[in-house]
Amino acid sequence: MSDRWELIRAIHSDKTGIPPNVVDYIAVRDILFSCISGISNKSIADFFHMDEEYVREVIEEFFDTSGLSVDLPVRPYFFYKQDMSGSEFADKLSEYLDPSSIMDMYLACAMFDKIKEEIIKYDK
Repeated sequence: MSDRWELIRAIHSDKTGIPPNVVDYIAVRDILFSCISGISNKSIADFFHMDEEYVREVIEEFFDTSGLSVDLPVRPYFFYKQDMSGSEFADKLSEYLDPSSIMDMYLACAMFDKIKEEIIKYDK
């Protein structure tokens, strides 16, 4: 994390009372949501006019996976929110992702829900 970002998050946290980790979540939630929506790192980077390497780093930091190399024709988070079992979720994605990537995506969806809950606590 850059010194500049450390300063920005400290000032923002001080002014709003939002914990620094939640400031981080707010800063990257669109990138994270795009990933669990089945959008590739390249497409995310193109849409937000940022470097693809930065997108990959953000996804790795928050989801512990490197993201997607291709856009999916389905939206994993939609399936996740349907309260499907892990095997049902895997069945929906098995045509597009290998088993390890399916598990990574399932865990990323779960983590996004936790991140979203933390953000909502401070949404005014």
